[in-house]
Amino acid sequence: MVKMFAVPDEFLPLAFMFLATVIGLIIGTSWGVFAVMFPFVLVVAKGGQLEPELLNMIFGAIISASVFINQSSKQADNVIVTSQCQLRVNISMIISDFMLNS
Repeated sequence: MVKMFAVPDEFLPLAFMFLATVIGLIIGTSWGVFAVMFPFVLVVAKGGQLEPELLNMIFGAIISASVFINQSSKQADNVIVTSQCQLRVNISMIISDFMLNS
């Protein structure tokens, strides 16, 4: 049990995935999620003496959250590059995606 969070170890990957998703939606890039979350996880792992299997699951949760952000955030770098390659303004691509998905 990690005492500084008072969260059972089994829920740490879920907690880190949720936190990484929120951070990714705020900053809008999957690479930023890596830059923010990996050092944070390493500090928590060092302080909490986490098992290697649990640490691997936490890193997998962060990678999964960053892939989710890359596909769902309208500020993500791949959305901007795709809109530029199609010679469209990014906002028109967002609006057309919204119309198709709703």
